Amino acid sequence: MIDSFTKITGLEWHSFCSLDPSQWLELKGLTINDSEYGQGTISDVRIRKNASPIVKISFKSPQLHTQFNGESFQDSAVSLWIPNSKAHIIRQKVQEQLARDKAERRRQEQIVEEFIGISLWHITHISNITSVLKLGLLSNSRVQSANIQHHDISEPSVQSWRDHPETVYKQSIHSYVPLYINPRNPMLSRRRKIQDELCIVEVSTSVILNYQCVISDGNAAAGATKFFEPMVGLNELDWDLLRKGSWFGEKEKKRKMCAEVLVPDSIPLEYFLSIRCYAERFFPDIQTPDMRVIASPKLYF
Repeated sequence: MIDSFTKITGLEWHSFCSLDPSQWLELKGLTINDSEYGQGTISDVRIRKNASPIVKISFKSPQLHTQFNGESFQDSAVSLWIPNSKAHIIRQKVQEQLARDKAERRRQEQIVEEFIGISLWHITHISNITSVLKLGLLSNSRVQSANIQHHDISEPSVQSWRDHPETVYKQSIHSYVPLYINPRNPMLSRRRKIQDELCIVEVSTSVILNYQCVISDGNAAAGATKFFEPMVGLNELDWDLLRKGSWFGEKEKKRKMCAEVLVPDSIPLEYFLSIRCYAERFFPDIQTPDMRVIASPKLYF
């Protein structure tokens, strides 16, 4: 078998089949190696519409499970014995696709950097920072379901609108972590009396490309606001307004100045760039040896 077959990873096969799903049928009769179940022979493949195929495998030990979802082939512990000629084609196509994916990723990174730069911003009360540095930034829904103590600085009348779903993925706005494109906005302005109690968490814009994010062209709780997938939404924002930061006198400008990037569920610490506060005297209230803490009065009013 080794003379005429080549061992490839299940991930390579899965990537190959994503280009042409009918290739799953070519698995019949081939040998699979699995780190948990051992060696087996693929006896049947059932293709499902809009779902990963079901692969039936006869292992040497009959008591073992014999059906795998096609997604299982993405596990690095799974490998396949493929005819040599087929293995060469698979690897070539996978490498070509990886190169295309890498180029597209870089293109999207450049677009995000060109429009936004490297930073997005989340405003929270300084008393929340201890839990934020332990758990990351969590959506309102996650905070409530986990019964986490949290100092809420939002307006209750506005928050009720965030129970409504956005229009891209139809998820409640409360199921997202909100990030502002410009933190020096009407929301922060309305809290000038307590702004020295507020921290602004700086988050890398790379989060946009790694999560199923949504972009709003204004305050996500406003009725006139529209929602977009990121690569579309970046072209829909009022960048002159967001960069100048002057909205006074117009209700519509206030809405647009609060444009948001909505990140589903949570944002882990690996995406944090810094914690900003009003003045150095607040540093002792932010206990973190592993995160930059910066006094940034110009971000405030």
